Amino acid sequence: ESIKSLVDSVTVNYQRELDEKPIIEYSLNRVFLGNPGTGKTTIAKLYGEVLADLGLLSNGEVVVKNPSDFVGAVIGQSEKQTNGILAATVGKILVIDEAYGLYGGGAASKGGGGFSDPYKVAVVDTIVANVHSAPGDNRCVLLLGYRDQMEEMFQNVNPGLSRRFPLSNAFTFEDFTQADISRILDLKLKQQGFGATQTAKKVALDMIERARSRPNFGNAGEVDILLNGAKARHQTRLMARETLRVSTLEVLDFDEDHGRAENAEANVAQLFCDTIRLAASASWPCSRAISRRPARRRTLAWIPKNTC
Repeated sequence: ESIKSLVDSVTVNYQRELDEKPIIEYSLNRVFLGNPGTGKTTIAKLYGEVLADLGLLSNGEVVVKNPSDFVGAVIGQSEKQTNGILAATVGKILVIDEAYGLYGGGAASKGGGGFSDPYKVAVVDTIVANVHSAPGDNRCVLLLGYRDQMEEMFQNVNPGLSRRFPLSNAFTFEDFTQADISRILDLKLKQQGFGATQTAKKVALDMIERARSRPNFGNAGEVDILLNGAKARHQTRLMARETLRVSTLEVLDFDEDHGRAENAEANVAQLFCDTIRLAASASWPCSRAISRRPARRRTLAWIPKNTC
């Protein structure tokens, strides 16, 4: 919807220029909100291509930076580094990943009494001074990060930042569904020249589903981590077999512990069976001994403690 609105604005402004009327101002700068691995950087690149095709940017190249690239160690260095990055990205898409890292805590930058990192304050102030929202700026800056941290930053830094990057126009990236993750897994397997058995895929998806309960779930990044581990174990397994031509991942490539609980239960049953055979007649069926275990537990439960 935001992209469609942008295209409509370009069309309207073209007609207004022909009619010698003032053009409508709009901002190319955006905030991208979402968890890791939800496609923010990928969409940023597509966004840059769209802006370049519309003639709103002269280049359209995407440059990704982190807060540490802006923040200096001595007075004046933050301003210098920030100005250098802004100058080098004219006509391009400047992506500041994990942008909430530009907020150092406290509220000093708003005139409050709390502590605030002066070097990070200098970065934000420099961005506010140089990044505008006027047509013809030939510049696009995207701030990427988690919603909660980004909202906290905007509430506590130079208020000019929120005017240049309104949260009301933010692109929100939701976590991928399990169906999305399944398609991503299939795509990455194909791109990397691997296959996987259906059981192996199910195990992989189950592992990713369990990972959702962990903080900072990585979405598509979880697929990369899982595949990297699976490929390493797959290679080790093939080397042991002295063959390198099989490219199908199996269950144990994804989860070395798969089936361990079932095997452990079978081993316990067999151990119990062997013990019974030693204590009783070999003609007494082991299955009968095992089937009598619940009854034996109930009998033992009535025996008072410390009677032996």
